[in-house]
Amino acid sequence: MKVLTLIVCAALTGFASWHPLVIARHASETKESSDSTLTITNGVQLSHGMPLTGYVRERFSDGSIKRETAYVNGKRDGTEHGWFENGAVRETRTYRTGREDGIHRGWYANGARRFVYHYLDGRGDGLMEEWYESGAPYTRFEYVHGQEEGAQRMWTEYGALRANYVVTGGRRYGLMGTTGCQGTSHSAEESSQ
Repeated sequence: MKVLTLIVCAALTGFASWHPLVIARHASETKESSDSTLTITNGVQLSHGMPLTGYVRERFSDGSIKRETAYVNGKRDGTEHGWFENGAVRETRTYRTGREDGIHRGWYANGARRFVYHYLDGRGDGLMEEWYESGAPYTRFEYVHGQEEGAQRMWTEYGALRANYVVTGGRRYGLMGTTGCQGTSHSAEESSQ
């Protein structure tokens, strides 16, 4: 009787959508993205008209897995994995009740890191970094509750600083990485002269 009470209370509070004790009681299935019984209505993944708890797999034309996404009650919940055709990992993303939550990581086909993003409850929250395929840094932005806050930097592929500014209280201060009137780029070196 205590377990039934826990499940009912969990369902009423929203706790049921992510708690492992409750998730374990849902029927889980794996569907192919090409399955004609799959539909999306109002952002909810349905199978035979009912919210899906399980996985949806998308495949390349050769049959290898391109992407696998976990769903609970029709919303992305858990880790989503993506691969390149050669089988190398392309990205991992985590979701909780349909919202981005946790660390998202991406790689290039050669295995070099591409991005690392931090999310909390569907919004960027923390460091957001990207790299060129060569491994050189591309962007390094800081976010708080989905808004830029703190030091923000961007580089060209050859390492020249393209943007370098700070956001405080919603206002930007510093080099934004603008383009001049004649279409010429202003670099950090040009701005200091």
